[in-house]
Amino acid sequence: MKYIVYLTKNLKSFVRDLHRIYVGVHKTENPEIFDGYIGCGVRINRPSSYMYPKTPFQHAVKKYGVDAFERTVLYIFDTAQEAFKMEEKIVNEHFIKQEHTYNVAIGGLGGSLYAHNPEWYSKKLYQFDITGKLVNIWETTLDACEFYGEPYSRFDWAITDKTIFLNSIWSRKDTINIKEYTSLSKHYTYLYSKDGKLVAEFSSRTECAKALGCDPQSVSSALRNQNTIKGYYVSETLVDKFEVKPRVQIKDATIYVYNKEGKFIGKGIGKEIMNIIDLHAYKSIYNAIYWNKGWYKDYYLSLTPVEEVPEKLHTTHKKINIYDKYGNFIETLESLKETKEKYNLNSAELNRILKGIKKHDNYIFEYCK
Repeated sequence: MKYIVYLTKNLKSFVRDLHRIYVGVHKTENPEIFDGYIGCGVRINRPSSYMYPKTPFQHAVKKYGVDAFERTVLYIFDTAQEAFKMEEKIVNEHFIKQEHTYNVAIGGLGGSLYAHNPEWYSKKLYQFDITGKLVNIWETTLDACEFYGEPYSRFDWAITDKTIFLNSIWSRKDTINIKEYTSLSKHYTYLYSKDGKLVAEFSSRTECAKALGCDPQSVSSALRNQNTIKGYYVSETLVDKFEVKPRVQIKDATIYVYNKEGKFIGKGIGKEIMNIIDLHAYKSIYNAIYWNKGWYKDYYLSLTPVEEVPEKLHTTHKKINIYDKYGNFIETLESLKETKEKYNLNSAELNRILKGIKKHDNYIFEYCK
């Protein structure tokens, strides 16, 4: 195995004429052959790795599509230690402050507590179920990060805080004392610059308040009112670029409705469009416009007229990979029908698989080519 330091460029997103970029480390068998990995756990042939984004880079891939990204290998090393050492030289404090970079932490370790000890990432990571039974051994933290599409920091917090993460307990040791662990869940809080770039991630509002030198109530107020605090925006939603939501009252706005082929089929103010799309809730209209890229079922909704509707995200993959809930591969099935019958999935549960890697009972399902 080799370790590469790579640069991935977003060909469709610019900041002052500069492509937005991400620099990271990746383990691969053959650096001369592109294996589909472009960064932050994202593989171009695995929609599940970005359909439920957990980093700004994953959000950008979901927004622009995998074809908008181009990976370049900068350096090749035999060990993770060498690769991370080189990455730290590139992804320094000056680098992460640049508006056109997706990187957040020095060294590219995603806010890792071990940013200055990259040898941790070449050591084994042990995964236990919530009863304390060892269920999987990951050769490196990189492997777990890339499979689950989670940042390094999430595993670090789970280890140091002794909390349950991904319905599992994580450790650098092959044995644990189950009594030391708690199921306390974390509600992540994100800090953005005025330009919308993610600058820090925290495991709670309290941790964010400590970093800013203020009280948690001030953080809650900034979240609720979308005001800046100490020169930053605070959000509990992770995006590729933070933008203050427009304060538009849907019920008073003119909404233009298009079908999935892009044909204009009508417009109206607020509830006037409900009969057109068979919808009876303002909240669903709001969610479609602001959270689902304008799509409600097979209708595209817009607050302004458009010449062409954007593509609706979907996948055409047919085969299904099945893993146990700890990431161990079980089998590949050839069709949706076969998967539905063998694992007793109903139509709603199967439909969720279309949107990316999802757990059902004790299994994880994902589409593959």
